[in-house]
Amino acid sequence: MNRYRFAPSPTGHLHLGHAYSAWLNWQAAHVNQGIFLIRIEDIDWTRCKQEYTQAIIEDLTWLGFVSQEPIQYQSTRIALYQQALEQLKNQEVLYPCACTRSDQVFHQATLNNQPCVIKNSDNDQNFYSLRLNLKKATKQTGDLYWQENQLSQNKVEINSTEDPIIARKDIGVSYHLAVCVDDHLQKITHIIRGQDLLHSTPIHRILQALLKFNTPHYTHHALLYEQNGQKYSKTQRSLSLRTLKEKGLSAQDVLNQVQRAI
Repeated sequence: MNRYRFAPSPTGHLHLGHAYSAWLNWQAAHVNQGIFLIRIEDIDWTRCKQEYTQAIIEDLTWLGFVSQEPIQYQSTRIALYQQALEQLKNQEVLYPCACTRSDQVFHQATLNNQPCVIKNSDNDQNFYSLRLNLKKATKQTGDLYWQENQLSQNKVEINSTEDPIIARKDIGVSYHLAVCVDDHLQKITHIIRGQDLLHSTPIHRILQALLKFNTPHYTHHALLYEQNGQKYSKTQRSLSLRTLKEKGLSAQDVLNQVQRAI
């Protein structure tokens, strides 16, 4: 049975772009007699808030998108991510890096597939993050592909991809590792998400190969844009679903608006 998921982060209120992505997943599950799941990606305690988690669930319920299995919260699954992290350490494809989020000097593995030279640290006590050495990793995995839109085979290319952060010292893990572990354990077969996450897919495909995970089918959908040409974004404080609701719009009004914007 096909399994789909909508996995927002509770760092703000949902907007029309989220509604579109959730609708695509719900619709695909409905048409294909599959399972629709909701996952709350709340591992980053420095940015996620419980009030947003509650608002997300309320907004999705209002739209008619209800998880067919219990909602999964990443914050309760840190031990599982640590197990996967240990596997990667044993494969010797990780290295410690002292670069922080606020650093102006980022490592340039994007250009030469070399570890971060400027702030790389061999001392685990000084590291801020653990990065995946893509050159080492892809030597182990060999050539990799993923199926996009059930139409084409996309080859994983790392020439312009920076060595990604796999674990941060403050929260113990990163988005890339957590999402791969969860997609595997939830047996997700189809991932439908925005084109803004297309750059993450090669990284996820490499992690799936290293950890012996199955690879879902991917679809990266077009983004929705506001009238001013900006994409809908929490950081830009785009009009939220709850604001639309407060203005008197019904759930069907919102879904009609989403479908007209495609």
